[in-house]
Amino acid sequence: MNSLTKVLVGGILEAEKKKTTAIYGGGFKPPTKGHFAVVQKAAEQNPEIDDIIIYVGGGERDGITQAESIQVWELYKKYLPLKTTVEPVKSPIGDILRYAKEHPDEEVLWIIGARENNPEDFADIASRTRTIDKYPNLQLRVIQTAGGVSGTAARKAIKDNNKEQFFHLIPDIEEKEQVWDIVSPVIKEIVTDTDIICDNCGWEWEIADGGDDLYICHKCGHDNNPNDSGFSPLKEGWNLQDAFVSLSKFMIDNGMNIKPLPKIKVIKDDKENASDLLGKTAYYNPNDKSITLYTMGRHPKDILRSFSHEMVHHEQNLEDRLNNINTTNTNEDGDLPEIESEAYEKGNMMLRNWEDSIKNV
Repeated sequence: MNSLTKVLVGGILEAEKKKTTAIYGGGFKPPTKGHFAVVQKAAEQNPEIDDIIIYVGGGERDGITQAESIQVWELYKKYLPLKTTVEPVKSPIGDILRYAKEHPDEEVLWIIGARENNPEDFADIASRTRTIDKYPNLQLRVIQTAGGVSGTAARKAIKDNNKEQFFHLIPDIEEKEQVWDIVSPVIKEIVTDTDIICDNCGWEWEIADGGDDLYICHKCGHDNNPNDSGFSPLKEGWNLQDAFVSLSKFMIDNGMNIKPLPKIKVIKDDKENASDLLGKTAYYNPNDKSITLYTMGRHPKDILRSFSHEMVHHEQNLEDRLNNINTTNTNEDGDLPEIESEAYEKGNMMLRNWEDSIKNV
């Protein structure tokens, strides 16, 4: 074969080579170092992969949402050896099959993780992939890892507020603190004058009906016994989380409709935002009922003011009063100016009343 023929044949073969897309789907509540290792190993064992798609299923597990899982994967993906896209889906298995059907010109690799020497995993894989033969361009790739780290263990570390243990269960990356801030619950141990709210599952019951195990949730078994140390914003070792709990309790006791309580996310290290004169201080997401607070360089009382403001938006959302808001510009027509005015006035007064109630004890 002369050089010209080689060039022509090589060009034809290159043109005929199909794109190879790997897809890894699951709940990932939250993504652990075991999930991360599956993607790493899949890339090593299958060098023909051009890119990988991670499908994150819907639903919520112990307070970990789809949106939070996606945020964690977005932090992980820059450490992966492949071009990686993270997408939300309703049903990972169904969407993997749908992708293969809708992309017949691609080779699609279905990535599934399994623990070595664990027959249960392989039985489960056989059940989940029983229809794979209907898709000629879809191939299964089972990636075996030693042991693996379950989402259950990671969620337990989160529930126990055990950051050190949680760090052992996720990849060793620079953004560990950011991962923790995304998934860790901040509001805990809410006990009002009349009822108790489980900080694990959100179920609530009246104190009068609590019986001998007053603080034990009869739905999930979680112990909601309050922190015996009490709360004082003036004590040494002042804790922002204690303040969130105390202020939330005060809001409930004073008639605010904020149950179920929102998820609180604290962003501590956004230097770019902190240096921006018009940067973000906080925002409320009505879709997953979460409050995000930016705390770098701010006085604690200012953070609480933002928290109180966003809690009013949470109340408005629970009362279906945010449906007609289609802008963030208060200079435009619509309901936003009225909504924001209420949040400023009610939020500030609630914070002031809470502060006075503590100072005058």
